This record gives sequence, structure tokens and C-alpha cells, in this order.
Amino acid sequence: MTSRLNVGVCLLAFAMLHANTGNAQLLNSVGAKGAFSWTKQDFNFTTFDPHFESITAFGAALFAEWLEGMFSLVTQCEYAQRGMRVRYVKTGPTGPEPLGYFFRYNRVNYISIPVLAKVRILDHAICPFVLAGPRIDFMLQYRSDNSEFNVIYDKFEKVTYGVTAGAGVELTVFQNLPILLEGRYNLDLKDSFAVQNLRVRNRSIDIWLGIAFRI
Repeated sequence: MTSRLNVGVCLLAFAMLHANTGNAQLLNSVGAKGAFSWTKQDFNFTTFDPHFESITAFGAALFAEWLEGMFSLVTQCEYAQRGMRVRYVKTGPTGPEPLGYFFRYNRVNYISIPVLAKVRILDHAICPFVLAGPRIDFMLQYRSDNSEFNVIYDKFEKVTYGVTAGAGVELTVFQNLPILLEGRYNLDLKDSFAVQNLRVRNRSIDIWLGIAFRI
């Protein structure tokens, strides 16, 4: 039920992006993007540092860009994966000597809605830009190998928030179909899980590739 509700929120949010499509001065473009991410969950224990490792993940998004010129506003509704992996030492049956390593993976999926101020540095066919702004995340589901972290993920906050900042380039090959390449850093400002001796937050680096359709 929660997953359906969050997907509904995303669809409603994107529908609202199109509410003023008749006003070309307000709505500049709409489009789609895909992302490759490096993501990690910081498990901040008060007594020790577990050194969990980052994992690769994927994302997909629909977006709308508002206003024209050097300054604009980007509203995006995206599917985002967060998580980490735990590395264990593999030993033999007759002794403690290490024989190698194996990993157990943990992923948490979100619907994420960032609202980003975008500033173009040059107004050319190859146009670099920077962007930054707040973000709200709605948890969908999780998966933990061997159910190791279920007891924590079961109590994760269903709604968290953070900030996103990045830079990229907009390449206009065809007049109304610019291609976007951007890198972003996502940092949570709210704990996903917090008890007396443990606090958990997400962070990630995304590489996005997308196409826009100018209105």
C-alpha cells in the first residue's frame, strides 16, 4: 500500500509539472533521464566504525524545466536506489587463515523529488551549468541479503529530505532536443534511522544522461 501511495505521489507531482504547458514563458522543457550511481549508507555507531562499502545503483527520472534564459528551475521525479555492502572474510574449514572475501548487499529504493535552481554559465550550443537545491525522498521498499539488516530497514523513516548539488553540460544538436549530461552529489539532512547508539543516513554520487523536449 505504501509503495502504491508513493508511486501515486510521483505521478501526481509530474502531472502538476505539466499544468501550465500552454505558457511557454513559464515551462521551458520536459524530458527523461537515466542515472548510474555510487551510493553508500553511513552507519554511524557511537562505539565503532563498521566501514561499510559503497555499491553501484541505477535511477530513472522525468523532469520539467521552468523559465528561460541563464537561470531556470528544474523539478524532477525520480526512482533512486540507495544502499551499501558488507565485506566478510572467507576462511577455510580447518583454520582462521583468510581465503578471500565475499559480500552481502543491501538496497533501499526511493521516489525522490528534487527542486533545483539551475544557472547556465554560457548560452551556446555546448552550455555548461551548475544546479543545487532541496530534495524529499519517499521510501518504497528494501532488500537485504540474508535479511541481515531487516531489523533496521523495517524501522527506516518513510520520508526523508536532503540537498542535491551538481554540474553538467547541455548539448544542443537539434534545436528542440538538447542532450543533458550531469553529475550530482546527494546528501541526506535527516536520519533514516536513529537510536541512542546508531544513526543512519544515505549519500550518493549520480551521473545522469537525458534528453529534453523544448516547449
